[in-house]
Amino acid sequence: NVEKAAEILDDLGETIKDMLEIVLRKINLERRLGNEEKVDEMYLKCIAEAKTSQMSSHFATKYARYLYKVKNDFERATKILKDALKNDPSNAYILMQLIDVAYQKQPLDMDAILEAFELALSSDMNNDQKLKFAQRKLEFLEDFSSDPQCIQDAYDEYAKMFKSQYASRKRVAEDSEENKDKKAKTELNGTAVAVTAADATTALTASTAVAATDAASYQYHQSAWANYHNSYNYQQWPYAATNYYSSQ
Repeated sequence: NVEKAAEILDDLGETIKDMLEIVLRKINLERRLGNEEKVDEMYLKCIAEAKTSQMSSHFATKYARYLYKVKNDFERATKILKDALKNDPSNAYILMQLIDVAYQKQPLDMDAILEAFELALSSDMNNDQKLKFAQRKLEFLEDFSSDPQCIQDAYDEYAKMFKSQYASRKRVAEDSEENKDKKAKTELNGTAVAVTAADATTALTASTAVAATDAASYQYHQSAWANYHNSYNYQQWPYAATNYYSSQ
């Protein structure tokens, strides 16, 4: 009963204003009915009228995925994502989708994929995110490039970024350790007294565990290509779309 379903969604939309889940349900109702023009119209309206750039980006990534997965329109999907990047240039999820669009093309669009990687690496994303993109760029080239020098350049880029980021993490861990040492004494009635050995040991153990976890998350074998772990999967990158649905 499509008409009744649409009526229920319209009533909900009037009762709970700006609940994005309702809008998406209405769009997908039209998609299942094959009303492509209506789907395009609704997605574009959502993108244009979104109250924040983050919300607009959310709709843009969904619309782009619909365009290339359902309508096989890779060119328009790419344009939608690039337009979204103008307002939200450091959004890792948009950049990941842009790479995925090029990756899904047949034949593989190497130039478009590398362009998307460069957009990611030159963006204002934090260094953790950039490091992940650099690793995936290297893995992609290793799997598909026929140019050894291009692969080596990507490896050098990743290694340099990894070294810098690991050094930064190590400094943070060392600073944290130093601060904990300074706090090993506390003021009690105006007199400096040492904390108990158990408390000091607990603090030191916790700090060491954090430092070890941070370091382990960046471990990468320093011998080129030795024990190289290829974990590339465009569909399972560690970037989840933020839940923009109303808490209502």
